[in-house]
Amino acid sequence: MEVTAQAASLVYRGAEAEVVRTEWHGRDAILKRRTAKPYRHPDIDRRLRVARTKEEALLFRAAREAGVAVPGLFDVDMEECALTMEFVPGPMLKAALNEGSDERRRALARAFGRSVAALHVAGMVHGDLTTSNVLVDGDRLVFIDFGLGGKTTEDEDRGVDLHLLMEAMESTHAAHHDLYGVVVEGYREVAPFAPAVEKVVKEIVRRGRYRSEKG
Repeated sequence: MEVTAQAASLVYRGAEAEVVRTEWHGRDAILKRRTAKPYRHPDIDRRLRVARTKEEALLFRAAREAGVAVPGLFDVDMEECALTMEFVPGPMLKAALNEGSDERRRALARAFGRSVAALHVAGMVHGDLTTSNVLVDGDRLVFIDFGLGGKTTEDEDRGVDLHLLMEAMESTHAAHHDLYGVVVEGYREVAPFAPAVEKVVKEIVRRGRYRSEKG
């Protein structure tokens, strides 16, 4: 699949992939393409990019089956290591949580927690849980970028997912410091293993403080 400069505009370029706004048979779309890394052996690099592209496509499908909103996948191109997906016009959850009424913020945070729990219950983690990787489309929270995600039923992995979110929210939403607690409330409503996962989060925090003190 060839995407030309005339047909697409760059949205984001990260360490592993570039994301461009494009069209797919007349529909607004987003294309995420994993780019080759010159510092890796070409064969190893290609195997990694193919495997990660396939895994991310499978995680999109698993999330949708779990009832979590994700962009629709239009095309999976293993030759180009690229995913073409539906363009979701809503703002990032990051922006939505920093604006609007307190009631709206709390409703979004609680819904976010329920969706994260639904992913975990379905045996997967997102791997990069931040409020920048969720879009708000009306009343839907649409999860994007499963590039670091994976299948797991381990509470440790779920705890790492939540701990990353906690740190991200503490830095990004410092003015609304109670929002992470609201996310956890929503998480508890859906995840039967929530107490075990919260225990893991507390242990990760304790280990981090210990390392800092020993520093």
